[in-house]
Amino acid sequence: LSRSNYIWDMTSSTYVDMAKERSAASALVERKKATINKKDLSSIRSTSNALFFENKNGADIYLYPGFIVMHESEEKFGLLEMANLDIKYEEVQFIESETIPTDSIRLGEVWEKSNKDGSRDKRFAGNRQIPLMAYGEISLSSSTGIYEKYMFSDASLAKEFVEKINEFKAKVNNQKTI
Repeated sequence: LSRSNYIWDMTSSTYVDMAKERSAASALVERKKATINKKDLSSIRSTSNALFFENKNGADIYLYPGFIVMHESEEKFGLLEMANLDIKYEEVQFIESETIPTDSIRLGEVWEKSNKDGSRDKRFAGNRQIPLMAYGEISLSSSTGIYEKYMFSDASLAKEFVEKINEFKAKVNNQKTI
């Protein structure tokens, strides 16, 4: 997962009136580059390294086998059993106005200012085409209030990660019922 050329923490999303704004985008997304790597908390002893998700708008996330830690400081943290964490994958289409990652799939182009049918709005001088990319989005959520989204330039890595985590969760749940 950390091999993805670009990893973004999705910090906010706002609805866009596509007709009024003459936009091909249905939402204005704020994202910040983030890192994912192996990193441990000094207060937790484990035989496995945690998978560390840098969080740009809240507590960082540490995934350990069987549980996760939401960590802001030694005084501000939370623990959650992995079984209580929902991890979902979705392939998303994203209009890319920044650098194009080399590990992404380019789906086509859209006009910066467009008509309802997606065609170029000729009323705007300098209207340009912008790349439409396929990215992988991972959402982490729980009934206790966790809600985080990350976007990955390599959608296949994100999809494989979620499949592996959910396989692990299923095995753990099966062992609990035996």
